[in-house]
Amino acid sequence: MTIVMTKSQIDRLGERIRSGIVDSSTRRALDELYAAYAEVSEDTFKQLCQVLDSLGPLGESGLEPSAARRPTKTLDSIAAKLAREHARLSQMQDIIGCRVVVENRREQGILSGSLMITPQAREAHAALSRDLGVSEKIVAAILKRPFADASLDDRNARPSNGYRAVHIIVKDFGAPYEIQIRTELQNRWAQLSERLNDIYPGAKYGKGAAGVQSVLYDLSDRTDATERDYEATVASFEGDDVDYRFIVRHRARLDDAIEALERRYEEIEERYRL
Repeated sequence: MTIVMTKSQIDRLGERIRSGIVDSSTRRALDELYAAYAEVSEDTFKQLCQVLDSLGPLGESGLEPSAARRPTKTLDSIAAKLAREHARLSQMQDIIGCRVVVENRREQGILSGSLMITPQAREAHAALSRDLGVSEKIVAAILKRPFADASLDDRNARPSNGYRAVHIIVKDFGAPYEIQIRTELQNRWAQLSERLNDIYPGAKYGKGAAGVQSVLYDLSDRTDATERDYEATVASFEGDDVDYRFIVRHRARLDDAIEALERRYEEIEERYRL
């Protein structure tokens, strides 16, 4: 799908929105942009669902990941983000997109690596091409991924105001389309952040009441530590010489840590009457 509006036209529309000029001309231009983005959204979402169907369960839970559409970013949300980040409208990567929730970070890594050639995979491709004596293009063609024009935004490595996830920005069909891949615990944190933001505007962007910010950052850090511990411990289970009693003992400890974290979420929800 080719976007009818040029990048300059989209950016001029963004400047009108940023300046608060929301007249009939602005709305017509935004509707035109929405119409073009809707086709991109449909094409990308369809391809993503086909990939998910072909992958099946990603881990021991046996659950198959599924994608949930996100509502298209509204005019108010676009205006707020343009003001907050001073970005151009043509650079905005999350006007359209969807969300996939997986059980843990291992599944998160498996899924992101199945959708696109990650930076780590590119390094491996370069090494493999040297070993085989062939071009990287040939190696990339052999190890092709569903989305060729895609980039990785790793919010695990670079959290934003406590928010963690892996985002894949797909441009195969024209406009940017954001695929959010969250673990179950990351999704729990994000939903809590959204609900607190409804009561304390700006909370999810690092603004507002200091007490609320402290709660969100504390929960984010606890969630991150629990997931890292889980990932490291599960990795230590692998191998032929692992003692079964070791696995049982440490798996029980992990389950206790996750249950303690869940209780903390429930305490916060009760405190703020969410």
